[in-house]
Amino acid sequence: MFGKFIKIAKHTILKKLIRMTLTTEWYDEQFTQEQEGILIHNVSELRYKDSKRFFENFFCYFHSYDFLQGKSVLEIGSGYGGMAVYAKKHLGTGMYVGLEPDKTAVVLSKNYFALENAEVFVLNGIGENIPFKENSFDIVYCCDTLEHVMDIEKVLSESYRVLKSNGYFLAIFPPYLHPWGPHIHEFRLPYVHVLWSLEEVYTASKELGITCRIKTDDGKEFWIYQINGITIRKFKEILSKTEFKP
Repeated sequence: MFGKFIKIAKHTILKKLIRMTLTTEWYDEQFTQEQEGILIHNVSELRYKDSKRFFENFFCYFHSYDFLQGKSVLEIGSGYGGMAVYAKKHLGTGMYVGLEPDKTAVVLSKNYFALENAEVFVLNGIGENIPFKENSFDIVYCCDTLEHVMDIEKVLSESYRVLKSNGYFLAIFPPYLHPWGPHIHEFRLPYVHVLWSLEEVYTASKELGITCRIKTDDGKEFWIYQINGITIRKFKEILSKTEFKP
């Protein structure tokens, strides 16, 4: 009896917190309209404008962007192409190729590249099966991608294969235990996946009329994009099994 009371109380509290933290950020409209088949050019533009901050944070450990000058780059999970255009225009990269599994994003990217007159190429594909031969790129990098892939070890293996002997693999991703780890953007409630199960979150959201793009702990899919639950510890364990040297 007491356990049932606690369960009801937790559910009620969760629903109240969700109501309090509902958001209408741009990417909510992006996903909704994308599912309806509407192509939105400004998504690429928003990514482009946000890229300066991203690259400053991403490459701050290297003290300069000089090592990118003239280098061939493969971006796994290139999304809508905004970062690719920024890197090509402002960082002086050489051949730049994006690999993106979402066909809608590939179409958007190609349109954006043409509009910006950017010499960037994008292919529909996945990091687990990179369609290039060995020693093709100086740099392979992923931004907010590794938490979505089906097989991280395979992505790392494929990245190593296509990298030149003195190449770099660069990656940044939000670990699952990050406050926003499960990528729930309909509301902004940090660590909700730690305090409640994702199935509880999904149920509460559904009762409020919110289509929540999440995946439950038992692997049952409720949304379009995969979250694999990668943590920093898990990533280090996987990385140690590859041929990469930190």
